[in-house]
Amino acid sequence: MSKNRIRVTIDHDKCIGSGNCVFNASGVFEQDDEGLPHVIDIDAQTVKTIEFAALSCPVNAITVEHE
Repeated sequence: MSKNRIRVTIDHDKCIGSGNCVFNASGVFEQDDEGLPHVIDIDAQTVKTIEFAALSCPVNAITVEHE
């Protein structure tokens, strides 16, 4: 079970592949060959860091929901 009791979703239709999420929450997000981010390990950073990474998205493509 995840220590971070959150759900992170990424709207790939909105995403422009800026990489801010990967930069700000390394280990949580990873970009694929097309530049689209994916969540790889929700526990790699704190909830606060993940929320900051979501806020850093220039097109608001990342949603963090608390469970």
